[in-house]
Amino acid sequence: MTLQRDSRVVSVEDYARLLSFYAVQSHAIDEGDAERWADSFTPDGAFDSPTYEVPVTGRENLIAFARSISVANEGRTQRHHLNSLIAEHRGSDVISAQAYILIVVTQPTQPPVVARSVKIDDDLRLTQNGWRIARRITHVDGL
Repeated sequence: MTLQRDSRVVSVEDYARLLSFYAVQSHAIDEGDAERWADSFTPDGAFDSPTYEVPVTGRENLIAFARSISVANEGRTQRHHLNSLIAEHRGSDVISAQAYILIVVTQPTQPPVVARSVKIDDDLRLTQNGWRIARRITHVDGL
């Protein structure tokens, strides 16, 4: 029996690029680098999560949102651990990606605590600067 490769599956090279992309994005939000985090989205990109009241759309709003996360975490260390990434082509310049993220928070002298477990559904577009998120929908476990 011969297994057929699904033409929608991304190449090993694209998968490695996506892992690096998501690592940079996670480090940016955890380190309070709002501009770098917003750069992972298209200029009109959207972030939609039930944790927040309304979707955040557009670069300036994404920067403001990321800054508010940084302020809310003052005095705590936050880490986004992304895993179980699935990525498929939905066209030559579109990738659909899903992954799980554990958000771990540590306060001084306290052990780490899992603050949230989420699943992300991303629509990525190929831009001049590489893959960027056009829309992220976040599903929070337990909500």
